[in-house]
Amino acid sequence: MNYRINDLVLDPNDRTLVCGDKIKKIRPRTLKLLLYFISNQHAIKSKEELLSAVWPDVTVDEGVVFQSISEIRKLLEDSKVIVSHPRQGYQFVAHVEPTREKSTRKLNWKIVTASCIALIVLAVVGVIYFLSSSDSRHALPTDTRILILPVQNEIEYEDRKWLSIGGMDHIISTLESGTASLQVFSTEETISLINSAGFSIEQKSLNIQRILNLSGATHAVEVTFFGKNMEYTISITVNSPNNVHKKVILAESLDQGLVKAANEVLQQINGSVADNHIHLKNEFKHALFAEAMLAYERDWSSAVSFFESYLKIEPDSVVAMMYLMRLYIWLGDYADALQLYDKLNALPNLKLEEKSKLLYYRGMVALAKHQYQAALEFLNSAAELISEYPPSLLGARINAESGEVLTKIKDYQSALDNLNKSLRFYEVTGKVIDICAIKLKMSKVHKLSGNLELAQNLFLEAKRDITKFNISFLYAELEQAESMFKTPKN
Repeated sequence: MNYRINDLVLDPNDRTLVCGDKIKKIRPRTLKLLLYFISNQHAIKSKEELLSAVWPDVTVDEGVVFQSISEIRKLLEDSKVIVSHPRQGYQFVAHVEPTREKSTRKLNWKIVTASCIALIVLAVVGVIYFLSSSDSRHALPTDTRILILPVQNEIEYEDRKWLSIGGMDHIISTLESGTASLQVFSTEETISLINSAGFSIEQKSLNIQRILNLSGATHAVEVTFFGKNMEYTISITVNSPNNVHKKVILAESLDQGLVKAANEVLQQINGSVADNHIHLKNEFKHALFAEAMLAYERDWSSAVSFFESYLKIEPDSVVAMMYLMRLYIWLGDYADALQLYDKLNALPNLKLEEKSKLLYYRGMVALAKHQYQAALEFLNSAAELISEYPPSLLGARINAESGEVLTKIKDYQSALDNLNKSLRFYEVTGKVIDICAIKLKMSKVHKLSGNLELAQNLFLEAKRDITKFNISFLYAELEQAESMFKTPKN
């Protein structure tokens, strides 16, 4: 049976939503959640009920519920179709009626993906052909002038107000010390220029073409930081009058990210375009990977599509496969995750840390599927591979996951030992979100093992910081932990 939801037609058999000529594909679990909402229209359903109905065979983080609900809202093009009721659950309020209506066309998504990629490539070809036909075909102008714009801060749960001007100044200084052949606008010149153009330093969206025209710069550079401590994603966009180059880099610290950003700017501006075919291919790859990484910070489902498209071009990219495997796990697509595991595991030249990370992900899948002994074996193997290395973020995550498994099999002391190791690393590195998450896990283990006072103290510490920093990502876990300490009503 098909359903009309507002102005869209849902075809469960084809897993599509149709509105006129627009056809949207729906992921299996998202479809299952949508059908559950339809069958329970207007009823308020708790997170626990949704997890039980849609993910009964696996253990997934409650974040997957929020992600799937966000995906449904986006698919239906209406954020109000699902109403959130704090501490109660979610209510599906869209108008739904059965219908015999079907889409007039079947959609081959492989063809659509290939067609989209082909169109983008053709667009890039056109730009590069236009540029290559100019008077200066391969050489950069000798009067290159670079304008670094204030750094945009999209880092969650961290107060980094200094990054806007301080980060811009850092990049400018690095560029000036790196080469004498480039002219770089000073920090003072940039601020004055932005103000005279009628913009503010804090403004997130600037008219780049207007700034290029007013300044006489040959390149205007936008840098945006995403992510969190030790896991920063930096988007770099180099704008010139006739072209835009976009790339994403990763960094463990802000200083490292700013230096890498400066080096990337130099590389992009000084890069040779002597071989248009190679240049075109690299430009497209960089742009596609950049979109995948930015979506990874905001929308898991979109990120999956971008990474899958990227792997059609770069099928042996270990980095892309690792990110995609993690996304599959978060979204509960364990069959796809295991396929990637098998492919990665067959590669001959994986680095030691990559092998460890791969085993860690495999352990996550085993835990989700309640295969606790197998999960421990994978996680222990992952930890052993990096045991000679200094303490690392990967090691802390392996310890945390091991703590989860040991809690499931009621080995509480070993669980606390692993969680403590993880907590010590996060406290040293100042990872506030992870500190709170680990304290909630430890609170649960202490409660299960009968140490009520320590359990409550850890819970209150976590609650204080989650509230202070408004860490919405952990609200569900906080609520669940809080229920452990409520006195049952008679």
